[in-house]
Amino acid sequence: DGRFWVATNRTLCEFLSSRNERGHSFRAYPKSQGLGAYEIVSLAEDQYGNLWMGTNSAGAMKLARSGFVTFGEEDGFTEISAIFEKTNGELCVVGGVPGNLTGSVAEGVRIDATDPASILYWRRLGRFDGQKFTWLRPNAPKRIKSFFGWGWNQTALQDHTGEWWIMTYGELYRFPKTNRFEDLKTIRPKAVYTTQDGLASPDLFRIFEDSSGDIWISSISSIESGLAQWERVTETWHDLSRTDGLPSFKEHAATAFREDRAGHLWIGFSWGGLARYRDGKFTYFTADDGVPPGWIYDLYVDHAGRLWIASTLGGLARVDDPSADRPTSITYTTADGLSSNKATCLTEDRYGCIYVGTSRGLDRLDPATGRVKHFTSADGLVPGEIVVLFCDRKGDIWIGNPSGLSRLTPHLDPPQSPPPILINGLRIAGIQQTVSALGESTVALPDLAADKNQLQIDFVGLSFALGESLRYQYKLEGADREWSPPTDQRMVNYANLAPGRYRFLVRAINSDGVATPTPAMISFTILPPLWQRWWFLMGVAAFVAGAAYLAYRYRVAQLTKLERVRTRIATDLHDDIGSSLSQIAILSEVARQEDELSPRVAEPLDQIATVSRELVDAMSDIVWAINPHRDSLPDLTRRVRRFASDMFTARNIAFHFRAPEGEADVKLDADVRRQVFMIFKESINNIVRHSGCTQAEIELEFKKGRLQLRLSDNGCGFDAAGPSYGHGLMSMRERARSLGGELEVDSQPGRGTVVTLQVPITRRRDLPE
Repeated sequence: DGRFWVATNRTLCEFLSSRNERGHSFRAYPKSQGLGAYEIVSLAEDQYGNLWMGTNSAGAMKLARSGFVTFGEEDGFTEISAIFEKTNGELCVVGGVPGNLTGSVAEGVRIDATDPASILYWRRLGRFDGQKFTWLRPNAPKRIKSFFGWGWNQTALQDHTGEWWIMTYGELYRFPKTNRFEDLKTIRPKAVYTTQDGLASPDLFRIFEDSSGDIWISSISSIESGLAQWERVTETWHDLSRTDGLPSFKEHAATAFREDRAGHLWIGFSWGGLARYRDGKFTYFTADDGVPPGWIYDLYVDHAGRLWIASTLGGLARVDDPSADRPTSITYTTADGLSSNKATCLTEDRYGCIYVGTSRGLDRLDPATGRVKHFTSADGLVPGEIVVLFCDRKGDIWIGNPSGLSRLTPHLDPPQSPPPILINGLRIAGIQQTVSALGESTVALPDLAADKNQLQIDFVGLSFALGESLRYQYKLEGADREWSPPTDQRMVNYANLAPGRYRFLVRAINSDGVATPTPAMISFTILPPLWQRWWFLMGVAAFVAGAAYLAYRYRVAQLTKLERVRTRIATDLHDDIGSSLSQIAILSEVARQEDELSPRVAEPLDQIATVSRELVDAMSDIVWAINPHRDSLPDLTRRVRRFASDMFTARNIAFHFRAPEGEADVKLDADVRRQVFMIFKESINNIVRHSGCTQAEIELEFKKGRLQLRLSDNGCGFDAAGPSYGHGLMSMRERARSLGGELEVDSQPGRGTVVTLQVPITRRRDLPE
């Protein structure tokens, strides 16, 4: 802004362009105005117009271009409970001053705990002349209890005629008109009002003057609170505590007053609720009507005629049309950006922004945009919960609480540039990493071991704009797809990260919603554990493949060896035992044909021949079952067909045989072939011996990995559900179960028999030669 500053070893000076009789002049800033040290060695201005000073002994200091001017104990007062203006525009406050003045213990604000008779601060009335505060005790009896009552925000006033109204415990003092603030020390009260004059209760809490000049005063008591109105025309008091339309003052108390543009008086109550006084009648509104919950601490009517309501539990509410029969409200809470849902006081600046005192500082709400800016002690605001707000005629905002008083001259916010963002802390697996003390915008980490997969990252955005509350968004590329929701937290923790390449990005967002164009970044790679490395996996895969191949070769060798053994056994059985049995059968037949043989010899020879032929047939079946060259479905089909043909032809039974074609690749294990054939053979024997049929059907089918053998006849049948007297069916079912299959027999007397066998078959390949 073109101002010229000079730093010396004694103070900070501002060069003034105006001349006096001695030429150009300078303005010095002593320690009493907040300077932390005299010896200033460097000066610099930031992008927001703030002046920064470096010192040898007090670190860095900032002279804000625009911000809060705060008064506190070092200025000789504290405990600010009320702020108002005189009729001539001078600012007045109710606060506490050091206790070296004359007064009663009951007037004390703070009392030394070690000596209850020692007053630390007295409650007094102060006036600000633009540079400093002047304090006085209004002319009242020496011993009064609780000067200015025990309330806050509205505890004293100068009415439109210039008269002064000051509360104490049990008494309301009315001083005559005076334009000189100092006259209050000596001027005698015009009247002193008590409960005998119409006050509802001695515990005075709030006072208010409406547009007709009437005075409203509330009292809060643990027994019963009250509300009273002083009518200016008649100068009489009216106790309204039991007026229709108001809540019970045993449970509620009037805690705030405000008059809307239509001249209707609004009254807020403890424990919730709001009353409107219109045309001589009260209307009471509750939470069901949209009144926020909690104590109504303050009410305010803005330049647009909207009524604002501050509550201790529900934040802030806005009534756009207070004159409506059933007004509706819009609420603002922490979800809308307020710093706390405990709103304590309200005012408005010249630009139409609403200021909200809360338990966490001061919020500024722009009703046009809904944007909220938050001010704290870091901006120079008086620390602690705000209890009173006031906008003076010049447009300055005054903020008071038990810690002191602050003044803010509002300005339109200039466009803010995106705030820079820096990484200022990093821990990997709990171990602090080296990061520049000034922060770094880019951090590249070496490859991290697999067990170093927990990171704690600290970051900070830099903004020195007044009331700026930065929020942050971050994401971890490689794990997150989107930016995180905005947050005021300046630390993030990632645990159990999987191996891979990552890039952590973080950006700051100012109150205008502008984000950092270039996020701060940390890039790193977490290596996989040894057993996940590519070369290790390749080695394991090669080992497994080799082992599988060796196992395969071993299995092939074993199966080949087994087939050779089976082939040798089948050959030996056929060539040796089979030929010997055939020879026995032939020789017994030759011997039987001798004429000289007696019946005693001929009968055994017949039995020998018969048994020999049966053994030859059985041996043929065994050789067929063992022979590995017969392990196929077509071989089983041919064997079944031939046996059926032999048996049915001998008994003149007509039969139909159906079998699949083109299934030469279906290989069967020896045991499967043998068991299926034995079940088939037993079934054929039963048909031939017991059914008495003239026609039979045989169907062999392979479908969906299952072999199905179905035999049916038109014979006599039997009761399949009845008791089984033979061993045949039991043996057939046992053979089927041993193969994991099922055998079903469907038969009724006189309706023939159907035998169905289903066996699961796994295709197998021929072994290599």
